[in-house]
Amino acid sequence: MARQASQQRGGFYAIPPRAIQEIVAHRVMKASPDEGRLITTILDPCAGKGEAIKQWAEILGVPMENVYAVELEDGRAEEIRETLPGANILSPCSAFGCSI
Repeated sequence: MARQASQQRGGFYAIPPRAIQEIVAHRVMKASPDEGRLITTILDPCAGKGEAIKQWAEILGVPMENVYAVELEDGRAEEIRETLPGANILSPCSAFGCSI
């Protein structure tokens, strides 16, 4: 039964925004003010609706033109494009079958 439920969702399980905040707070190195930005490009290989990578980009100050999102389901690609205007969206596409 779990497999059928997963198929109905298209395998999409969003990460809670609070979890993203905690990951960034504990895993991302901070650059000193005179070094400028430490991270200039980010990639989400399974972007879903684009909400998680948008939050990452906002927290880290990454411009949308340096955001890459890959999504297998073409139907969600339109949602990603609305969520991430100016980002680089690859869909329908598998992260295993593309190169950036």
